[in-house]
Amino acid sequence: MTRRILAVGVMFLAVLFVGAVASAQAQDSFIVNFDENGNGSISTNGAAFVPLQGGLAPDPSQGGSLALMYPLPFTVVPGDVQIFEPNSNSPIESDGLRFTNNCGGTVFAPAPAQCMYYYSETEASGSQDLADTGLPTTFSGASVLEVGPEGANGFTWTPSPNTYNGISDTPEASSFLLLGTGFLSIAGFMRRKWLQ
Repeated sequence: MTRRILAVGVMFLAVLFVGAVASAQAQDSFIVNFDENGNGSISTNGAAFVPLQGGLAPDPSQGGSLALMYPLPFTVVPGDVQIFEPNSNSPIESDGLRFTNNCGGTVFAPAPAQCMYYYSETEASGSQDLADTGLPTTFSGASVLEVGPEGANGFTWTPSPNTYNGISDTPEASSFLLLGTGFLSIAGFMRRKWLQ
């Protein structure tokens, strides 16, 4: 009798432990920052950002043609996200995200997605980012609007509890140089002030 009570008690504690682990995993949240050239970073549950490198990979939803893919270190629901440029007449679709399973599995399969493909229209200026492969012919799903000035705009998509911050148009190298110089100036000022 005592062994039975002990066995039931152990099973009850095991169920509680598995439930607690599943609940904790369900509460994980992610912030992903990424651009059209495979540069990304990810923060899990508020931790420091770590690099998330993307690159060209066969896209199973486009007959295996190459597209910019970010391998996700977590699983999400498969599907599409349409990204539109604001326009005075009507929004224009300019970019898109597609989440697929197993980095090559069937799109919209019941299995969770592990890959994020990032598509963009080719630039009229002739610049070629890795994402500039054009949008898939069949593309539908959630939608978001870009924000910011043309040439340095981006978007944010927030399917709870996660956040995806995409840079739609990469600023010119000179803009990065100016931004970096500004940050160094601020850091130098703060250091000088701290040492006084």
